[in-house]
Amino acid sequence: MLIKRIVASVIASVMIVGTTQVAYAAEAESSDAPEMTITIDSSISSEGTTEVTTPALDDLAVQLNDMYVEVGRNLNIDYIYVKILHLLAGGKAVYADKLPNIYSETTVESMQGPFDIEGATQTYSVQAPWVVCPDEEIERPSKYYIVDAAYSTTSDIVKLMNQRYFADRGQMQDYFDALSKEVKTNIVFCEAVMEYIGSDREAIESFYSIYEKILYEKKTGENVIEANGDGTFSIKDKFKQIFISNNITSERDLEVLCLILSFDSKLAASSSPDEVKDEYVAPYKIDYTSRENMMLAAMSVVGKVRYVWGGGHLDTGTLNGINPAWQAFYEAYPTEPEDAGFGRCIQPTGCWCPIHGAVEAENGCLMSAETVYSVEEYIDSRKEVIDTSELDTEIYKNLLNSDIDFSRGVNSHRLDGFDCSGYASWVYNQISSTRTYDCGARNFISAGGLRSIAYGSEMLPGDVFSWGSHIVVVAGAVRDGSKAYVILEASPNTVKFGVMYYGSARQSDINTAINVAREANDLIGGLPLTEKTHIYNMDSVGFSEDEPTGRYAEIGRLQYYFLDENIIIAEYGKKIKDMTAQEIIQYTLNNMNEKYVTGLSTYTGSIYDVSTFKSVSIDAEVMASNEQAMQSVLESTEVESLVDGLVKE
Repeated sequence: MLIKRIVASVIASVMIVGTTQVAYAAEAESSDAPEMTITIDSSISSEGTTEVTTPALDDLAVQLNDMYVEVGRNLNIDYIYVKILHLLAGGKAVYADKLPNIYSETTVESMQGPFDIEGATQTYSVQAPWVVCPDEEIERPSKYYIVDAAYSTTSDIVKLMNQRYFADRGQMQDYFDALSKEVKTNIVFCEAVMEYIGSDREAIESFYSIYEKILYEKKTGENVIEANGDGTFSIKDKFKQIFISNNITSERDLEVLCLILSFDSKLAASSSPDEVKDEYVAPYKIDYTSRENMMLAAMSVVGKVRYVWGGGHLDTGTLNGINPAWQAFYEAYPTEPEDAGFGRCIQPTGCWCPIHGAVEAENGCLMSAETVYSVEEYIDSRKEVIDTSELDTEIYKNLLNSDIDFSRGVNSHRLDGFDCSGYASWVYNQISSTRTYDCGARNFISAGGLRSIAYGSEMLPGDVFSWGSHIVVVAGAVRDGSKAYVILEASPNTVKFGVMYYGSARQSDINTAINVAREANDLIGGLPLTEKTHIYNMDSVGFSEDEPTGRYAEIGRLQYYFLDENIIIAEYGKKIKDMTAQEIIQYTLNNMNEKYVTGLSTYTGSIYDVSTFKSVSIDAEVMASNEQAMQSVLESTEVESLVDGLVKE
């Protein structure tokens, strides 16, 4: 009898592992797209249940697929997650009968349960509420009654997903909140499964940051999961290293995540974090007037915005956030010295741009640019020369439409980049809404309502220095009492760090400032050595025959205090205004999203510590908070106890 039973079980079994479909980039519009609502419908109970009509009994695979769908429907989660859980358990359904009915029979009890997942402590405490089993002798819930096993396991996972959905993510919270519902669901499902199989707490907390890191590294159309020659799948080596270097090292964890991510069509199709978000998130706080926030805003566009004469003016520098068109336009310029347009930009004379080529006439490119009356017109005008995929999105359109009045017409080149005062205006507009900054360099301080500081005074982070036709933003002095400063400027050919100094500055301080600026350009901006770092002697600039005194040079400072004016930064034991330029840049780096550190992978300098980017840094309080919350979830026995108020729109 035992031999016959085993033979029958082999005949009457389904193994669905072979049906796993890797979500490749081309499958971005898969019908398996999950919904974000991850609550359990508490209205479903055993009262009034009806027996499910099963498909033809000669097709066990169809029965299983219909079961996935029904479990998903009752738990308000996409059926694909139920299928994945079955695959994680081995993807088997082994019955003693040749033509089994999954609703009236149990799987072979001499084998593991069909939803037994390695590493998990499963209790199978919940029955499938819509099922009435015709065989009253079958114990329910049971891990061998596959409908209960599927429902109970998925219920456990949904509880954990709900908890992870509202977990504290520290500095990454704003970025997580901006994700599309589908992507949030995929992420919390991964985290819930890791929790379920007993993964290390730090590994679980690291997963979302790793997900973002993968998107930074991915190329358009590049797949994270690859097929092996033997029919199995694995995480591509370059992405596996991201997992390993960021706290996920267990082979079991990697195996589980490989299977789950093979179904993630959004991850497969996307090549940037912005592509999986429903709303725009700036790498700094909009309208928050602190020196720290100002430095984050100012440095986030280094090496990512081309110098454009007239750019950032006439409302184009007032938008709250970073225009992705800036970097797209920047990247449209040639990178090889032998190519036309290399090392050039849009200047008053002798300009070059990818739209018009070389234009020698005064204000040539700006005067040649078309006027656009909508975001759509702007995108259409750029399709031939830049990648507009990131622009042709609701996020981008909403960003521009919220702050720019297209009804009056906008010179298209003004949207492509910054000139010096356009950049300074934009930086100040990011941190303050008390007034709108949109002034030329010569009038920036007076018209912008800044306080004029006596020439020769010590300058502080966030101050501006204007002379003649140029203006720069101060990042900081190289040491206490130094006359040499590191600055931020929009100057041919891009936004970058530079150096300025009073004539009485020590040469050693000037040299230090140069090194600090060059390495910052390399690390944050990823700028090539061919990009000139500008060095200004403040005592030698601003002279002009047009000035009544022969010279205009002015220092400007915010009229009111920054919010962090008197806050001591613990790591340095001093206020930001008292920190050196190197310290300020390092501190800003430590708080900057990796997406905005362009030269991270190629940086070989010694001035800045980049270890914070090598692995995910998880705040201890966040870890403790989530650990406590998870414990309460695991101690809960009632699925419905987690229903009310969990999903917040």
